[in-house]
Amino acid sequence: MAAAASDPKPVPTGMFITSVNDALDAAVRRDAARENHVPQPVLIFLFFVTILSTAMLGFGCGLGGYRNLSTTTAICLLISLVIMVILDLDRPRRGLIEISQAPMLELRETIR
Repeated sequence: MAAAASDPKPVPTGMFITSVNDALDAAVRRDAARENHVPQPVLIFLFFVTILSTAMLGFGCGLGGYRNLSTTTAICLLISLVIMVILDLDRPRRGLIEISQAPMLELRETIR
């Protein structure tokens, strides 16, 4: 409001106000995206599928009468890693995979 009152030219002032609004909208969208999480029923279903698939793997090995330890271990490890990555991406503020806030901090510094 102060910028609009001090500058009688409407085009630069309007462009400035539009860019500030766009920056604020981007910050709000980014914060909302960081607060969204995978719903609890989806996580429960994911764990149920994991338990069911490892049980089927064990049952199949029992029916065949032979278990390849390296294959069984690899499948269980891959399933565990997939779950870990899903949970880690779901919580961007902590964990192994973190979203950098550097672009937003740089934007804040350029606005000041």
